[in-house]
Amino acid sequence: MNDDDFPLVSFEFPEVVEYHFKPWHRPRKQYVRATIWGRYIESLVAAMDQDRPVRYFGLPGADFLDIRYFLNQFCIPNERKIRFVGFDASTQEGDDDLGSTLAEMHASLDAIAASDSATDSAGSLASLRRSPNVDPRSKVLRRRLESIADINSVARRIFLDEEPFDIVNIDLCGGIFPKPDNKGQYATELYDALRQIFGLQNRHHRSWLFFLTIRVDDQTVPHQINEEMAELIESNMSSSAAFKRDLVRLFPQLSQDFGAGRRLNSSEIIVGIAKWLVRLGVSKGMDSEILDVAAYRILDRSGPLDMATVAFRFSPVIEVPRGRVPLRDGAPVNANEAKWAGSIPASVNSLVDVDELLEELPELKRRAAEETATLLAETGRYTPESYLDWVDSGEGWKDGS
Repeated sequence: MNDDDFPLVSFEFPEVVEYHFKPWHRPRKQYVRATIWGRYIESLVAAMDQDRPVRYFGLPGADFLDIRYFLNQFCIPNERKIRFVGFDASTQEGDDDLGSTLAEMHASLDAIAASDSATDSAGSLASLRRSPNVDPRSKVLRRRLESIADINSVARRIFLDEEPFDIVNIDLCGGIFPKPDNKGQYATELYDALRQIFGLQNRHHRSWLFFLTIRVDDQTVPHQINEEMAELIESNMSSSAAFKRDLVRLFPQLSQDFGAGRRLNSSEIIVGIAKWLVRLGVSKGMDSEILDVAAYRILDRSGPLDMATVAFRFSPVIEVPRGRVPLRDGAPVNANEAKWAGSIPASVNSLVDVDELLEELPELKRRAAEETATLLAETGRYTPESYLDWVDSGEGWKDGS
């Protein structure tokens, strides 16, 4: 990759106002975009009809860096459009006054995006929508992802009005697992939101990509979830010879106790998450394939891996076997679940430690930094020089962390 891979779109930006750089601006994120996500997006887009826009769902944030990369790398060079829907978790909830009908809601979102007095996120959306390669129906809701799970929410109505997406990119700052409140009850809105997403995707008649980025340190796995993950792993040990063989070879302790009742390391947590995603896909009538796994550090740059991204390809099951569908939500409805999960242990064991890789290959890190600088410059909020100075001065890591 080089600078030519990221042509600047001709937008009119206001005078540059420097913003503080965040952990997600570090060069490693661009490595994930280009090498992990980009590799599979390139193949998916190449197989699509030229006149159909790439449909993308994600959490773009104020800078829209992921969308800018996909637009520059895969859409502009190939004269293809992207149509995206996003949830901006960084803003306060406030979309319940958009209107009472879907037409009014969509019109209100368009007005917010075009407004000169809109937030930074909406201002970026307005500039992106001026690109001829961005479908003008692209939108961002100022809501949390979890709001999809609320049956009475505006977010849910707008989301379910969409067609299935070709790429779903759920990039979270925290964990996916619910934490107990002071009454010992678990909030499952994020789980439920993912089920809603998979329910919409069940209408897709083509393969689609799913990227999930979450915390994977042991503090993010409550005891109850630990037990449920253990049940999934034990079940697959019994039903898949390949899964059992690789788990015994690569994760011997996990193959013996299934992780129940003890603290898990990041790789073991990723195994459990990947197994749960396969189960979720099966429950919605989908085939699945784990494509790639990468991880890095956010709490301590010399500590254990605590953030991971997993890439999956899901495909519609053409023929669902006959038989009784279990009532228990998420239970297997297809005997192929064991087969689909069989490659998980080997995939997780070969995960890329992005921090380690970039330290070993400084030229790769520099290229990722320069590519990030190009993307950030498109927002009109940062200069390439200030960003590269930030990278060279330590990327915002505090001393001793």
